[in-house]
Amino acid sequence: ELVNQFNSNLYSLVQTQWEIEGMGIYQGDSLQIEAPMEGIYPVAVHSQLENGCTYTYLDTLFIYEMNPELQDSLFFCSGDSLALNPDWNPNWNYEWGGALLGDQRANPIVLGQNGAVYPLTIRSALSGVECLFEDTISTFSFPTLEYEVLADSNFCETIRLITLDITSTNSTPLISWSSQMGGPIGEGLETQINLDQHGTLIQVGITDANNCTYSDSIQLTDHRNDFQIDTNLLLCPNVEVYFNFPNPNNYTWVWQDPEIETQNVYGNEVFFVAQTAKTYNFEIINLESCRGQGTLSIELMEAVTELNAQAEPDTILLGQSTQLSSNLYPDYQYNWSPPEEVQNPEQANSLAYPTANTLYILEGTDENGCTLEERVSVVVLDSSCDFPYLFVPNIFTPNGDGQNDLFRVEGNGIEWSEMKIFNRWGEKIYDASGSQISWDGTYKGSQLDSDVFSYIIQVECINGDRRRLKGNIFLER
Repeated sequence: ELVNQFNSNLYSLVQTQWEIEGMGIYQGDSLQIEAPMEGIYPVAVHSQLENGCTYTYLDTLFIYEMNPELQDSLFFCSGDSLALNPDWNPNWNYEWGGALLGDQRANPIVLGQNGAVYPLTIRSALSGVECLFEDTISTFSFPTLEYEVLADSNFCETIRLITLDITSTNSTPLISWSSQMGGPIGEGLETQINLDQHGTLIQVGITDANNCTYSDSIQLTDHRNDFQIDTNLLLCPNVEVYFNFPNPNNYTWVWQDPEIETQNVYGNEVFFVAQTAKTYNFEIINLESCRGQGTLSIELMEAVTELNAQAEPDTILLGQSTQLSSNLYPDYQYNWSPPEEVQNPEQANSLAYPTANTLYILEGTDENGCTLEERVSVVVLDSSCDFPYLFVPNIFTPNGDGQNDLFRVEGNGIEWSEMKIFNRWGEKIYDASGSQISWDGTYKGSQLDSDVFSYIIQVECINGDRRRLKGNIFLER
């Protein structure tokens, strides 16, 4: 709007003519015009008075357009920063309020806050013109995509299926899968992972309908059981076998044959008797219940010939010897134990001089190294010529019942003895000597009645000791 304010105290204004360069010539004391564009326009104002005189005034018209293209509402992705005034004009001055109070940057970058309000004042930058524009800009966050990366429960296998479970949108975003080990894997809501090719750290990139991007990862645990054992053993038949498999991780072992007896909770220690050639199968189960396989194959050597062991005699007196013997096979190695009292412990036949009751073990080993054992016991009786190794009863009953019918001295080592029997009047009724003597309770062929008799016995033992024994014996009918 233009107004001619020319004033004369003597004459009245009759007519005003406006000459605006670039626009045209206009008549009237006041007028409203619309400039074709912003800019600087020279103006000549011709004022004609009633006395016929015309006065010209020169001025400059500054036309300035202020129509900021502001976005009242700006949207951002969670966690992103955003520019508040991307279409800013270098010819304007800006001043922000609110959280940016006093900030005069044209296009400040702020961290997105849902529901934040930023007041803005814009002023023209041309000299002589003070144009003013005020507005507010509000920021809002796009809805956050809610999702979960899920791995299948088939964690014992090399191939895994990974799924992106999205719960917060009806539209399917763009999804890409990759791994640090193998690069890109695939696209879509699910993908297959090969642990050998891709490793265990899997990454996913997501772009939703609002062009917001998300990244996540899932760390898979490799529970696969690659524990594989195949063991072959060449064994002697009918021998006890104890085998301890390596088991560094305390896996559980499940044997699939009833002949196997596990010796501990994990089963890597086994004990059995190898009777036939056979392959035993077992499973090795790790702590996550993933299963590996194993076999134990048994092959048997040619059977060892059966051994027999003998001791002749098997009962001896202390100081005597016994003959240890066995069947003799060529190329066999023999060993008697304990060897200390055996004359030749590495021969099948040998004398032995045991000093106490002894269990002799004969071990025979064939050319394949297979071994059998046989046992024989030898009883050793003490031959001492003294009590308690000598025994004289104080009563006997010669009644013909076969029990306690004879009176005699007993001992392990008696070699010779002499016995004299007397009645109560001192009459000698029995006198004999030899290696085995005894009195049957008769005198001159007649049985004597029950009574008490006295005896004198001389004993000589195999070790050369002699003893004289005196006492009473009661004959009971």
